[in-house]
Amino acid sequence: MNIEYEAAPTLKKFHLSNAFFRGIRGPIGSGKSVACVMEILSRAMEMAPDSRGRRRSRWAIVRNTVAELRDTTLKTFLEWIPPEICRVTRSPRITATVRQELADGTTIELEVLFMSMDNPKATRDLLSLELTGIWFNEARELSLEVITNGLSRVGRFPRAAEVPHYWSGGIADTNSPDTFSWWYDRAEQHHPDNWDFFDQPPALIKEQDEQSGEVKYFPNPAAENVKNHQKKYRYYLDMISGADPEWVDVMICCEYKSLFTGKPVYAPVWSNRLHRSPTPLEVLPNLPLVLAFDFGLTPACLAGQVAPNGQLRILREWVSLDMGLRQLLRDMVLPDLALHFPGMKYEVTFDPAGVQRSQVNDADSCAEELARNGLPGKPARTNDFEPRRRAVINRLSYLAGGQVGYIVDPSCETLLAGFNGGYQFELIQKLDSGGGKRYREMPAKNIFSHIHDANQYLCLLLQPENASAAEHEHQISEKQLQLNRSRQKSYSVLD
Repeated sequence: MNIEYEAAPTLKKFHLSNAFFRGIRGPIGSGKSVACVMEILSRAMEMAPDSRGRRRSRWAIVRNTVAELRDTTLKTFLEWIPPEICRVTRSPRITATVRQELADGTTIELEVLFMSMDNPKATRDLLSLELTGIWFNEARELSLEVITNGLSRVGRFPRAAEVPHYWSGGIADTNSPDTFSWWYDRAEQHHPDNWDFFDQPPALIKEQDEQSGEVKYFPNPAAENVKNHQKKYRYYLDMISGADPEWVDVMICCEYKSLFTGKPVYAPVWSNRLHRSPTPLEVLPNLPLVLAFDFGLTPACLAGQVAPNGQLRILREWVSLDMGLRQLLRDMVLPDLALHFPGMKYEVTFDPAGVQRSQVNDADSCAEELARNGLPGKPARTNDFEPRRRAVINRLSYLAGGQVGYIVDPSCETLLAGFNGGYQFELIQKLDSGGGKRYREMPAKNIFSHIHDANQYLCLLLQPENASAAEHEHQISEKQLQLNRSRQKSYSVLD
């Protein structure tokens, strides 16, 4: 076995760490995936031999879709593991078996399972594994639930009776995610014990002229893996020609920023220019505060007021991560209400599933938990998606006393990011022949969907039953809607 691999400075630090979880963030083409392949192989070589001289280990490699797994991840793995020592089978799942005798008389026996998370059985299959380690490839595309479930399966192979002590854990690589991702939270805000994150330098340096606003890009002398590209820095400079600046910021300059590939749920009615307030919205005295809750494992709450002219003003959002309803109320909602909305009357609505028991404990429903904390309310009249979506569209698409009928405080960052593309219908497939695209019929469940569910319950509460957009007295003109459409990307949906 003769593999020539030289780790870049950041990747050397990655290899030297023994943390339970290690993540690499870097630009496209920086050698992240190769480093993870080499890490799996080196850990297999370092595994203590059992009584029969076998250095046995089992890894899973996880990626978002089977196409990405097959066309990118598996391809990288096979480029670096010699075929003389690696046998690949593709049924019932893609599996690579590496066997190599070492000079000390022991033998590497490495089994690698390639798994995608785009089928209903994925989570169940993942939770059935007994692993040494796991690699989350392009981890920004995977949910925290997948990460947690995967890490719960490591340290189970080989058995302690055969090999008492060995390293086990998870590794991950990714291009820059957005600031709402679990990666950003764990790497930049709430760093878990025994987790290490490694950031590679950007491939290009971005400079903006203060007067003209023109943006220029220059090679970064600290960039890694450049020497392994045929055209060196030209590889990146050619790539950015004509590219979307947001894409360049994320994929080459390593900035935390959102890149959305699906169809925004409220395009083209939503306009960030019209519906996002440029300054904080004032609380209107003597008017009730409307609170809307979405429940489940990641509960969220939204607060708004209806102005005398009928405008719905969204004032606050409370978005949870790894907490239940009780903690959301105790740590976020109730203290904020007492501080910023003292003495106000509340009107509360929530997810209809909140009348069911079990989401708080065996005795209480979420509705009862709200009532116990002084926020009694009533469930939304339906949980069907289309009426909820229509209620929001109705609010977005009419004028209230010469003003937009719906406006959001700039502090509601998750809600706004969802409107701007994070709350989306996922792309199913591209149709190359006609240039069209096909999307799922229901929005993706992600960090943006929970607060948008709450927003739908709020708008539904304020809309009369059987109301339609045509029944609103002051509609935005068709000319204005066309203007909104021209400012946003167009999307082709084939039913």
